[in-house]
This record gives sequence, C-alpha cells and structure tokens, in this order.
Amino acid sequence: MGIYRAGQCSNHQTGVAPAHPVLKITVETPSGREREVLEAPIDTGFAGFLLTPADVYAKLSELELPQEYFPAYLTLAGSIIMRRAKVRMRVFGKVLDSFIETPVVSFGRLLVGRRILNSLSLAILGPDLQTCELHPAS
Repeated sequence: MGIYRAGQCSNHQTGVAPAHPVLKITVETPSGREREVLEAPIDTGFAGFLLTPADVYAKLSELELPQEYFPAYLTLAGSIIMRRAKVRMRVFGKVLDSFIETPVVSFGRLLVGRRILNSLSLAILGPDLQTCELHPAS
C-alpha cells in the first residue's frame, strides 16, 4: 500500500444530514464546446461513471454511444437502462477520458460512481468534512 500525503480537498455537502462527500468535477464535451463544473456526491453503491440529471446530460452528450452500448444497472427497483456519452473530466487536476450517464426513462440525478472512483486515489476525512486527493509520499 505505502504512505500517502493529502493534496487538494473538496468540502462535503453540509445541507444534508449526515454531510455527504462530494467531488468537484469539470466535465466538457470532446470538442470542448460545452463545459460544466459539478459538485457530485460520491456513491460507492453506483457501479457506473458519472450519473447526471437529464438536462446536464443533454448539454454535454454531443458524442452519445449507440443504443446497443447503453448499459443496464440492477437496482432495488429493477433494471434501469442508461444513455451514455463520451466526455473529458478534470478531478483535482487529473484529466480523465470518461462517460456521463442518465436513465433512458426518468430524470436522473448527480452521482459519482465506482468507475470514476476506482481511477482516483482519495481519502474521505469524515471528521474534517473533506474528501482529498492522495499522492504517494516521497
């Protein structure tokens, strides 16, 4: 594992109880024509990439995958099919070529899923109400 040091941090969303860890993510279309800065709650229970509300998805989905590549996620309410579009993200200065998703039926919400979380080194510091990027200590 090793020893890490914390870098930049984002504050938790405190308008909800208990406070919710969030990541500040800049999302842009592959062409760079559209850009959104989002504070997305972290959800380790969501297996996908970045779940977005339908209006955010509509703005950023210039490169949507064909329907046969739309994933289905199993939830307590049953299977939900997601639209998916290619985007570029920046999280704590790290650039990721990734995807945004929104339900085919319904409005969606904003969540960072495990497919993005697994590409980042993070520490959730509950008592400090912060989520921080980690760097190997040298």
